[in-house]
Amino acid sequence: MDGAKSGFFINLYQNLRNGLKSDEIQAFTNLSNNTERIKFVHNISKIDEKLRLTRHDREQKHRLKSDDEIYFYKDLNCAMGMKNVGNKFFQNQQWNEALNFYNKSYLMIPSESSKDTAILFANRSAVLYHQEQYDAALKEIERAIACGYPTEWMYKLKERKARCYLAKKEHNEALKAFREDVQALDDAKIPLDKKLKLERDAQIMIKMLEKGQTMEQQIKQKQKSKNVKGSTKAKNDEKNAEHFVSDCLGFEYTDEEGRFATAAKDIKLGTYLVQEKPHASCLLQLYSQTHCQYCFKRTNVPISCSSCADVIYCNENCRDKACNTFHKNECGIMQHLWSSGTSITCHMAIRAITQKSLNYFVNMKQELQELRAKVDYSKIDDLSVDDYRRMFVLVTHEKERTFEDVFHRMVMACFLLYCMKLGGFFEGDETEENYYYIGSLIYHNLQVMQFNAHEIAELQFKGKNDTGTSTFIGGGLYPTVAFFNHSCDPGVVRYFNGNIVMVRAIKHISEGSMVAENYGPIFTQMKKEERQSQLQKQYHFTCMCVPCMENWPTFKEMNDSVFRFRCDGLNRTCKSVLEVPLDVNEFMLKCTECGEFTNIMKGLKRVQDTDMLFKTGTRLHEQGDTKNALSKYVEVLDILHQSMVPPFRSYNLAQQGIKRCIMEFGNKVYL
Repeated sequence: MDGAKSGFFINLYQNLRNGLKSDEIQAFTNLSNNTERIKFVHNISKIDEKLRLTRHDREQKHRLKSDDEIYFYKDLNCAMGMKNVGNKFFQNQQWNEALNFYNKSYLMIPSESSKDTAILFANRSAVLYHQEQYDAALKEIERAIACGYPTEWMYKLKERKARCYLAKKEHNEALKAFREDVQALDDAKIPLDKKLKLERDAQIMIKMLEKGQTMEQQIKQKQKSKNVKGSTKAKNDEKNAEHFVSDCLGFEYTDEEGRFATAAKDIKLGTYLVQEKPHASCLLQLYSQTHCQYCFKRTNVPISCSSCADVIYCNENCRDKACNTFHKNECGIMQHLWSSGTSITCHMAIRAITQKSLNYFVNMKQELQELRAKVDYSKIDDLSVDDYRRMFVLVTHEKERTFEDVFHRMVMACFLLYCMKLGGFFEGDETEENYYYIGSLIYHNLQVMQFNAHEIAELQFKGKNDTGTSTFIGGGLYPTVAFFNHSCDPGVVRYFNGNIVMVRAIKHISEGSMVAENYGPIFTQMKKEERQSQLQKQYHFTCMCVPCMENWPTFKEMNDSVFRFRCDGLNRTCKSVLEVPLDVNEFMLKCTECGEFTNIMKGLKRVQDTDMLFKTGTRLHEQGDTKNALSKYVEVLDILHQSMVPPFRSYNLAQQGIKRCIMEFGNKVYL
């Protein structure tokens, strides 16, 4: 997710780096803090002069083509053209295409054109009604009315509203809507004979619904007299929708491993460990017109920003939250960021700033300086996820960075700082001190994001028999999950509900053990040398997990002719592994470590028992019964865990099935 591989920034940087003189390099190296470095790079790069754009210039850039896609922008004429195309598709009953063009038209309508917006909301409600998405259609009807839908056409919306409630079998609401329809017909500017027919049809529905309402009330009255008083409602045991950390987790610190998650007590397979909203998150440009910019939920009826057409939201609540925080400082600069070629982590580095006010960071300045010297994690852990200090203390490996790395990120920080200036973040309070101070925080964020950000994924299915592909749609920084260290045989799996991360255990983890996730390479797919090389290059550490220390074989290299039994002697603390050939004739084997005997017949019987369970789980999974498939895979791993020790194929296949099922509980779409 790091760096800029295309776009204008890479050329800007290379030209600057190639022109750097030796005395300038020395001067930069001698600087003692990041604020001074930002100021130095800003002065020699003159990025604000090279990239200075007026608002008109930026709007014109929106009209240019990129990868054969036209950037959206606010323009009434273009919006009406899109609407007309949508109308043609609607007339031909091509509902998906009609909705697509109505959405494009809506995004491009200037905020002052409320009547046109209302009409498009109404058009979308018609499409959704035909697609039998009745709740979504009702929401669009509400939006159309709120935007001032013309009174002479209101009867259309009222009738559609009534039909939606009929389809939902909400007859009382349908009755109200038909009555409203009759009233709305008074203002309809249509021929009298058509008006009378529509009114007659509505009155027929009203009479039918009134009769049904009377009968329904009589039935309810009879049932009410039979009901027993004192019934109680079940308690809601659902976890908080945004943040949850299991008491099974603890966090420790060592100089070698930094801060990391451990098991405060035995963790069972399948346990929910963390549910966390991001401190900062950003969508890839590719998904900026299909997913909500605030919560990352996919939506086919978007809500737009009133000032730009760069992003969408799934509802007004998400739009208002975004526009009151980060988007008010990013509105109008998104295309500039995207066309520069900067990565998603770069965008996240400024979103961690733009979502707060300038004063928020100015007031925190002294405390951040103190945190550089010493961190008290007991206090940090009590802070909310959106507190910048939670992010600030994450690892950066700043002291290990080369001149080239530091200089490149400083130039990037200057560019991002200029983008924030364009977006109005400083709001007339652009003192030199504050400007370079924020620049130093952007640079710090770039380092933090490199080692702590997570890719946010969506499971995409392209056909009935497709097993699905986990697709990168954006990035997020999760202060709690960032403390999970890596293992090539991870103990947890991550999945996402929008941009909220969920973490669950995919194996039994004993008390005191490290609770590790995976940073990319896993032992079943990649050899030790490749894994360690990749991790060293990207994350600056040499992996010392069990698969690396014992050089576990990849899945293809696993030896099916050898069983790995857990020592099952009287000494239950023994961790020894008994490797037994498939053709062994003995069933009581002596452990070379503790001297106790293990009856491998029990283990062999358990392996046989799991074969049918695994096949059942696979069949259920293929049939789409994910919940029951998961329970079968968990049962397989539970049984194997009692006698066997990985790596071996059956264990890893069951674990892979568990991962797959759990991921399907998160973001997924059928394309």
